[in-house]
Parts: sequence; C-alpha cells; structure tokens
Amino acid sequence: MVVAGSREEAFEKLQSGEIGVLVADQRTLGATANEGFLQQVRAQHPEVVRIVITAYADLNACLLAVNEGLIARYVVKPWERGELEEILRWALDANARGDEDPAVQLRLIQAERLITFGSMAAALMHDLAQPVGVAQTNVARLAELVRVVPALGSLLERHRSDVSEGDAQTVRDLVEELPDITSGLGAGLAHLHSLLDQMRELAQTPTSRDLKRTEPAAVLRFIVGACRTVATRAHAKLVVDCPNELPIVAVTKTELTQVLMNLLSNAIQAVERHGGGDIKVAIRVQTNALLLTVEDDGVGIPAVLMEKIGTPFFSTRPEGTGLGVAQCRRIVEGAGGTFRIESTEGAGTQVFVRVPWATERGGRW
Repeated sequence: MVVAGSREEAFEKLQSGEIGVLVADQRTLGATANEGFLQQVRAQHPEVVRIVITAYADLNACLLAVNEGLIARYVVKPWERGELEEILRWALDANARGDEDPAVQLRLIQAERLITFGSMAAALMHDLAQPVGVAQTNVARLAELVRVVPALGSLLERHRSDVSEGDAQTVRDLVEELPDITSGLGAGLAHLHSLLDQMRELAQTPTSRDLKRTEPAAVLRFIVGACRTVATRAHAKLVVDCPNELPIVAVTKTELTQVLMNLLSNAIQAVERHGGGDIKVAIRVQTNALLLTVEDDGVGIPAVLMEKIGTPFFSTRPEGTGLGVAQCRRIVEGAGGTFRIESTEGAGTQVFVRVPWATERGGRW
C-alpha cells in the first residue's frame, strides 16, 4: 500500500505503473469530484480502479462521478473495515483481470456500477416514500373535494353578476379539468409507489410470470394522457393507432408503465431536439403477442452509435444515463418478448416491442 499526501504526489506514485487501485477521500477531491483529478487519472491511467470515500451529504457529487465512469465504487463514512477490505479485494481482482483483458475489466466495473446505483437507491428509498405517502393522502382528499366541483358551476351561474369574467373562466376550467387532473395525479403517484416497492424487491426472487398479468389498454391511456402536455410543449404531435380490444399481457402494470414512459419520453426529447415533429404509437395484436411500435421523426441515432444503444451508462444525451433503454430491454426480454431499435440519423427512430399474451381476454382502448 502506498499513501500520497497530495494530488501531485498521487500522480507521481501512479507513474510507477505499480498502482492497481486508487482510494481517494471525497472532501480531498473537492465538491466537484467528477472534474479535475479523477478525470486526469482516468485519462492517464485508465487501468487503475478508482474508489472514493464519501460522506452521506456528498452522495450527489459521488453519483455523478459514478455515472460518468470516473469511479467504480464509493464507501460511505463512517466506513467499516470489513466492507472496505471486501471492496479492495474486488478492485484488485478487477485490475488483475484488466491486465489480461481490458474488456473483462470494463464489464466487471459496469456491473459494479449497477450495484452502486442500487445501494444508493436503497439509501434514498425511505426518504422518497414519506413525501409520496403524504402526496397520496392529499390526492385522496382532493378526490373527495372533486365530488362537489359541479356545484361550483351551478353557483357560478346563479351569482354570475358577482364574479369577474377572469374568475368565472377560472372556475369553468376548474370544473372541467380538476377531475382529470386529480385522476392523473393519483395514477402517477400510484405508479411511483409501485416503483418504490419494486426497488425494495430487487434483491428478492423475481416474481413468477404467472402473476404478471396487465391490461395494456388502461396503462396506454394513462401514459398517453400524461405525455400529451409535455409533447405539445416540445412541438411534438402525438398520434395513437390502437385496436379497440387488447389482450392481457405477461408483464406487471409497473413494468409496462416503465417501458411506455421511457419510450415516449425518449421520442419526445428526440423530436424536441429536432425542432418539432410527429410521434406515432401503434399497437397490433399478433398471434400470442402484442406488438407495440413507437416511431418518431426526431434527430435519430448515428449508425456508429446504434450498437451501444441499450448499454447501461451509454446515452446519446449529455444528461442521460442509458439506464432507461437498458431497463426496457430487460423487462421485455425477461417476459419472453423482443425489443428492437431502428434509427436513421436526422430522420427518426422506430422502437419495436413484442410482449407475449398472458390470456386472450383483455380490455378496451
């Protein structure tokens, strides 16, 4: 083990070529751990496995460093000796394998980064669950108030002369829109709560496929409704081509919502970056499967990048993580379906998702 008292001394030690693992303190690196020192180490010594010791309050900066590939693991203070020793053993093994085959080291570090994100998510789930619960309680109360909204319309007509035109129009909008807004908020929070539950179960045995049964029509209506306003702001025209009857599919409601939300969000962003355009969602009932197609005429994906799409931590957007498409592929292929992307740079992208039926009966679009 070699100890360095400064960044300059650390670089001197690294020049020897005998260092396989670098352990640095987040506070020593400064608030922007994804800049400067770690970038230089990655550029000059990519074979060195980088680990950061951090305080809980600095996890956001550490998360950025993990996401950009600047570090492979982090250790939260106060650290435990056994945990740190285990991480160091893994890092030394990854470095040794990298000497034999750099591609093997890359796969090991990518897998470890997924574990890192999982541990970060576990640390934050409790904090997330509390405000979600409060919001669900408030939405439930709002739903009770919605029942008296029509009475507001009646009162407005009876006291029309006492209300300004601007306030009158606001009340009309409230009467017309509040029920749908409340319903959308409730559905969105229910989905968020379901995602939190799913995150808690990641370490458990996967749910049996026999229990994965979802009516896609209801999910599709929710996602399309939730995305229309965002699409309009992005100058994207959203068109849905769907049969009236749809079969039950072999994924959970949460999983199907994740897939549709990711695909539509990506399409909207691609169209927005292109200055506007069309997005078409088409569903076709095939023998024993449902074929979902999401097509946009956005910026498209360069051919040289196509093979990397769906790889965790690779994204065509600077702010992206690449985890959305990777998660979609995992869900669909885990259900026995297929996931395929075709794209032409400057012309748009098509995503084809084939999900098997759970039963022949279903719901109406």
